Amino acid sequence: MQWADLPARPGTVVLALDGVQDPGNVGAILRTAFGLGGAGVIALKGTADLLNPKVVRGSMGALFRIPAISASEDELVQWLNLNGVELWLAAADGVPIRDLPLRSPSRLPVCLAMGNEGSGVSAGLGSRAGVRVGIPLAAGAESLNVAVAAGILLYELTRAR
Repeated sequence: MQWADLPARPGTVVLALDGVQDPGNVGAILRTAFGLGGAGVIALKGTADLLNPKVVRGSMGALFRIPAISASEDELVQWLNLNGVELWLAAADGVPIRDLPLRSPSRLPVCLAMGNEGSGVSAGLGSRAGVRVGIPLAAGAESLNVAVAAGILLYELTRAR
């Protein structure tokens, strides 16, 4: 896959995985992105190789049905800028997804960056994000698995179309 394969039309959502190391999580994210109508997945440095057998198996074939590429952070930023794609960051302290205005058909395309479960998204990428979005959790819960969080956020973003 190449950058040209990633659509950047109004309302589309692309996931960027930053340091998501577990191949099972990467495969599940690919499968979920395909199932929920995500426009593609970008695997940044530190993310499990898209062709890792566990990624392929976990994606249940979605890897071959949705645009998925490996890229550097600089390449991602260049694509965002060239295509007018807004960068959003999944963060525990982000604005609750339910509080964001999502239901505009003319909404800019969004690239949602999902980080490593332990350290989150890199500081460089985090500083470029226009929106920090989160999922409200029950009292006492610290976090969600990255694949689960990606699924919830992607569902909310794609159902808004």
